[in-house]
Amino acid sequence: MRTIHIGMEKMDMPQIGETKRELFHSVKTVDLAVSIKNTSTELFDLILVSEDIWKDGPDEVLPKLKNELLNDYGVLLPILDAEVSSKVDLLYHAGAEDYMVLPVTKTKILFSLGVKANQAAESKRVAELMKEIMDLQQANEQLKSIADLDALTGIYNRRYFHSYLSSKWKEAIHPPQRKLSVIMADIDSFKSFNDTYGHIKGDECIREVAKRLKQSARKMGGLAARYGGEEFVIILEDRPDKDVEILAEEIRSTVENLKIKIDGGLEQGVTISLGAASLFIKEGNSYLDLMNEADRRLYEAKSFGGNRVQTAEAS
Repeated sequence: MRTIHIGMEKMDMPQIGETKRELFHSVKTVDLAVSIKNTSTELFDLILVSEDIWKDGPDEVLPKLKNELLNDYGVLLPILDAEVSSKVDLLYHAGAEDYMVLPVTKTKILFSLGVKANQAAESKRVAELMKEIMDLQQANEQLKSIADLDALTGIYNRRYFHSYLSSKWKEAIHPPQRKLSVIMADIDSFKSFNDTYGHIKGDECIREVAKRLKQSARKMGGLAARYGGEEFVIILEDRPDKDVEILAEEIRSTVENLKIKIDGGLEQGVTISLGAASLFIKEGNSYLDLMNEADRRLYEAKSFGGNRVQTAEAS
């Protein structure tokens, strides 16, 4: 343990270690600046400062010693000739964590060091606890993120979509009037594709379509989700009806040109039908009204043979 005593008079210091390196070093000086200069290359675990160094003004002396000579977990102990409450108040105000009244004894020193060690241990324990809490929060956030995603496609799932759409609806229920749009999409003749090529190729088809939907939706700031099976949904905020129709047509065209490789080197094209609807948010209507309208348009697209877009203007 590296220790130092700073004072005008040399003081008999108890040995608290077993080797010469652990004995107290005594510095006799009337000039504090000289003391700091002579030892500035060293950091100490314990600094004892006699009262004659600071007199009645410890505000400048003690902080300087702490900043320039004390290590991170070190202890600075001012030494008083006698305990006087006014002096003690001055020391605490100057940043002292503890003080010592003459005579200096091994027991007093070890007690002060023990208190500081306990404080350091407690600080470490608190820091470790805070880290555990932060790690737990991060893990919870990751779990929540995973819970929001569809396991097969990696895009958002139906539960998250409903939660997101509901929250957006509540946010925009008051003026200024805002509009939300929903595009519902369904892969055409997917059951036949699945029966012909198997579930593995069916899953691959769903993943490829989901990937294209997400890419297209992102261009207009939209959110894409898998609604269930081979069905998908996209939500857009405050977009003109024309933009909604353009996005739906882009998705239809992209999927039509998507060629999924089948065993034997064959490529199988798939198509998709889409229904789009928009609704101005106001008192008296619900986001379910928007979903139902988009679903009706999707049904129309399917009934006309699929591979097409049906839209409804905002109401």
